Amino acid sequence: MALDLVHRESDPAAFDLEADRYCRRRGLDFRYLPRFCSYARTYSGTIDRDASFLLQERGETIGLAFVPLERRDDGLSVSIGGSFVPAPAVEGEEGERAAFARLDEIARTSGVRRVALHASLSVHPWQWNRLRVYGFIDSSGLDAVVDLMLDDASLWSTVRKSYRALINKYSDRNGYETLVVDASSPNRDFHETYRSLHAKCAGRVTRDKATFDLQYEMLLEGTATLMVLRCREGILGCAYFLHGGAAVDYFSMADDPDFAPMRLPISHVLVWAAVRHFKARGFSLLRLSPPAGFCRVEGFGDYSDAKGLGIAHFKHGVATRVVTGFRGIRYYDEDAFERDLEAFRTAFRGSFERND
Repeated sequence: MALDLVHRESDPAAFDLEADRYCRRRGLDFRYLPRFCSYARTYSGTIDRDASFLLQERGETIGLAFVPLERRDDGLSVSIGGSFVPAPAVEGEEGERAAFARLDEIARTSGVRRVALHASLSVHPWQWNRLRVYGFIDSSGLDAVVDLMLDDASLWSTVRKSYRALINKYSDRNGYETLVVDASSPNRDFHETYRSLHAKCAGRVTRDKATFDLQYEMLLEGTATLMVLRCREGILGCAYFLHGGAAVDYFSMADDPDFAPMRLPISHVLVWAAVRHFKARGFSLLRLSPPAGFCRVEGFGDYSDAKGLGIAHFKHGVATRVVTGFRGIRYYDEDAFERDLEAFRTAFRGSFERND
């Protein structure tokens, strides 16, 4: 078949309109939506150019690839914050080959040193990591997911027993209230509270206000939801979720450290509230996202610190299962590979020493 390429650089506004239409027609993951791609570029802050493209057959879009060329310390990479971007979402194997061939061409002609991609559970129903076909080194990790198609009793039975009493005690009773902020009930003040708690919890401002403004725009557009846990003393914490197609992602959590001495199960209550809310809305899958590992080093590029392992332990207690998240890195420069390999050596040595 004759395939045509439409590049974002030629007409960004027209490209984004068609990309949005394609995402919604196919029910793609939110990561392909133009607004989220704008968030990703802003979050990075070091994008040299956005080489994203559409793949079309006889004028009809059959594929979309988000290709941010990010300036890192070691040169250009296709990545966001040095991490993975979604693999091309393409219909048909021939289209997939054409998309990866174009991605390879962009990388070579632009002097890219590494391309880091991940598959989406709802977009790439692969039984194995097909990124290997296109020269990528397998760098897969784990994701904890909640099957929202289960009935209420089955879902509740998968929650860790010690969590159930905590969730019951603080879920819309005993002076605690869970609020849903979304396109049908927007509230900028709550969203600003989420932003301030994000910095307060981290001890510093970790990212630009523009990224939070884009998050609120996604909320207004119906692709994001903010869950808020409130009590008489004030807002305890907020959890931000992104959604597209049939899937939801647990994207960000921020709680107020002033309430830490009370040892309240803020994450437990908010995630369970999200499970019930998104199940009622008809979504089929809630991804709790990395970190979801069991060890400090589980693979090439898959490392966790003590905090990450604690977060993963919590997620395992509310997830229905743990799945493989296919990821891969293709190298175009030996020095870039050596830098990542040295990072692996350092992480391994550190974990080995702690295990001793």
